[in-house]
Amino acid sequence: RQPVFLRLREDKKANEITMDAIKPIKKESIKEDPVKTKKKNEKGRSDISENQNEKTISYGKIDVKITNVQKVFWPEEGITKGDVINYYQSISKYILPYLKDRPESLNRNPNGITDKGFYHKDAGDEAPDWIDSYNIFSAGRLIMEYIDDLSTWYLRRSRERFKGEDENDKEEAIHTLGYCLLALSKLMAPFTPFIAEELYQQLGGPLESVHLETWPESGFRKGKGAMDMDKVRKIVELGLAKRDEAGIKVRQPLSGIKVIGGHSLADDYVKLIKDELNIKEVKFTEDEYDIKDVVYDLQITEELKAEGIYRELVRTINQLRKEAKLTIKDQIVINYQTDSELIQKIVVQYQADLLKNTISKKITDGRIKDCLIDKDVEVNGEKAWIGLK
Repeated sequence: RQPVFLRLREDKKANEITMDAIKPIKKESIKEDPVKTKKKNEKGRSDISENQNEKTISYGKIDVKITNVQKVFWPEEGITKGDVINYYQSISKYILPYLKDRPESLNRNPNGITDKGFYHKDAGDEAPDWIDSYNIFSAGRLIMEYIDDLSTWYLRRSRERFKGEDENDKEEAIHTLGYCLLALSKLMAPFTPFIAEELYQQLGGPLESVHLETWPESGFRKGKGAMDMDKVRKIVELGLAKRDEAGIKVRQPLSGIKVIGGHSLADDYVKLIKDELNIKEVKFTEDEYDIKDVVYDLQITEELKAEGIYRELVRTINQLRKEAKLTIKDQIVINYQTDSELIQKIVVQYQADLLKNTISKKITDGRIKDCLIDKDVEVNGEKAWIGLK
């Protein structure tokens, strides 16, 4: 039986407590069962007997025999005692350095997850007072919000900067993303230690492990810029909901919106709203901070309809690029055929933008056979064939 932790010693400090040296087990003292032959696994660290219910783990000259390895600890998931041992054996090199010289509570739970007290919160009177207020879900939810902000706003809005020709701006965008991801790996470390470690190593963190880092301190105080950005996000959220109600895709440009409530914003924020909602104009009707609603001008002119079809063409061609597994380094030739005079007119009118936004060097009228990928498409009711080469 393994020892069970009762209490901390008060007569000595933790660093004064040492473990007695373990005497190596002499190989000749181990009597092998002639019926059970052992087989070494690929790493040569564990032996499993033929009855598949016993296991011997060898560390140097020490052999530890494990029995009942097929006993199920997590019934619903089918996870056995052997699975748990294999897991801890695989991560031992990471966790053992942090357990050194620290007191441990070794409570036996032979019945696995269904055993009373398996989770500390179910330990009854033995549980510490702080266990009821230990709330990892609220903290984890904040990290999820951070990831959502980083991916749906910064990363998505910075795509053009990552692909742009301004090297200084591109370097700044990449550096900022790297800084945010490095901070994220530290925030995630107590919650998802192995994912955080992988992210930290991929980013080239300065220390050997993310778990040797200190908790990041932002020193951030929410100023006017952050509050204005909150307003932008609320306007965009309301605007997207109104588009959805009207059944109008975001790729279809509209004339503009009126913001009911909320004072006007700086030009950079207004431009962001225009880009997100694909509109030409933003008007603020009241000089108040709280935003109440947004109202669209839903009239679609011929010019706006043409621009909407152009955007759909860009999306369709880029989707074909993705299906053909092309990268941003691969320039293509666009071939198309259509009886739609509107599409032909749009291709001519938006040719430069079409080539730039699909990473293409040429666009030609006519169907060909030797394409990387081709497809018959319908764009806002207008039919065409598109092939990439």
